[in-house]
Amino acid sequence: MNANETIAEVLRKAQEAVDAAGIEDPTLKQIAFKEAIALAASEAGLEGRSSEEPSGESKPQRQGGAPSKLSSIAVRLGISEEEADRIFHVEDDDLELTVPVSALSPAKKTGTHEVAILIAAGRQAAGIDDRETDAEHVRSAASHYKKLDPPNFSHAIKDLSGVLTVRERGRKKYLKMTQPGWEEAATLVGRILGKSE
Repeated sequence: MNANETIAEVLRKAQEAVDAAGIEDPTLKQIAFKEAIALAASEAGLEGRSSEEPSGESKPQRQGGAPSKLSSIAVRLGISEEEADRIFHVEDDDLELTVPVSALSPAKKTGTHEVAILIAAGRQAAGIDDRETDAEHVRSAASHYKKLDPPNFSHAIKDLSGVLTVRERGRKKYLKMTQPGWEEAATLVGRILGKSE
């Protein structure tokens, strides 16, 4: 594949990723496209360039030309990086929720579902988890938020199969985001941020 074909392939992949994300806001769409190009270029082995932003917008933090994990979450969920920072704290390969307890459902099962969707979406959008998220991360976060019902945790996770792919290996469970899952995550994030109509 020559250089022109490689560039065309990078642009095609970036456009497909942005289309799949279903972002409506033109500004966020532009940011998402730029970040998708950086990711696709990196995967294709092209040197990531840090292009100058024409506007006064602050650029996402980059390490070696790649977008920061927080900016990747923001792009995937269609929110700003500042808004993502109100929900997620990312440090190295660790992600924690920073939402107040009052932002989650008071019911333990529903609260566990919300925590699971946020944890899986955050970790997978940030690239911390390649394809699946270990449900133990959800258990830990649900416990922190006092939403954990230990005897029923396994059933609560299985009940997510309508929006996430739930896979079992022995006694362990793994969650994979699906398109309905991403839509549910975006709706939940919007509600937490007070964007729901």
